[in-house]
Amino acid sequence: MAVNYDGNAEEASFSAGIEISEVDLSASGTVFPNDTQGFSMGLGHDNSLLECTNTEVTLPFDADFAEGQIYSGGWTLGVVYSFSGGQTLAFDGAIEVVVADYSSVAGALSGATGPTTTDLTWDNTLGSPPVEGVVVVNGGSLTPTFDDGTITLQAVFDTPFMRGNCNGNSGVDISDGIWMLQELYLGGPSGTCAAACDANGDGTYSLTDAMHVIYWRLLDGPAPTAPFPECDAVVGADCDAASYCP
Repeated sequence: MAVNYDGNAEEASFSAGIEISEVDLSASGTVFPNDTQGFSMGLGHDNSLLECTNTEVTLPFDADFAEGQIYSGGWTLGVVYSFSGGQTLAFDGAIEVVVADYSSVAGALSGATGPTTTDLTWDNTLGSPPVEGVVVVNGGSLTPTFDDGTITLQAVFDTPFMRGNCNGNSGVDISDGIWMLQELYLGGPSGTCAAACDANGDGTYSLTDAMHVIYWRLLDGPAPTAPFPECDAVVGADCDAASYCP
């Protein structure tokens, strides 16, 4: 799993969905799919790099019991669908059962410019007493096959810019609105920071952005959206030059 994060902020966050599926072995005479009654699991991570901030059960129904614990190096979860046995779930296809949210430990990505790779590994030693990874069928515990996950955190460095400063001069004024109109409709010069020209921050560069700047400067309209009036970077913004900060 690849996760891009703002290299300027040096902080990453992501969510990992956990799925359960059953392999079809019915050709060998075994029952498929099995009606499961619950499960438990523990997933570990490198606590020098990551911390788990939340886990959320995502079953297609509300279980009678679903409790988890978060530790510095991982998390555990135990689920019983129904105390009376009236609710079961067959995993004849992959079904997401829990989503875990992670964030980087403060300072762990400081100075990182390339990819940082780490693993999420199934762990039967977490908790006290330890929580073992099992799936319950007919009141008995079955040990599933676990697949560990690899997370690659990639720093993305974006160019700071000021919203509305389309011509890249010393600030935002009426000349930016005129620049936009000339570029869009009169074959005028093109800038290299479409995000700066997107004055209203709606994700597109169009006539409405020119009008936004003109109304702001001349008719007391709303100011350009952030980043404004200070320069800042926006992850994924289309801005190729540093000259858009005065």
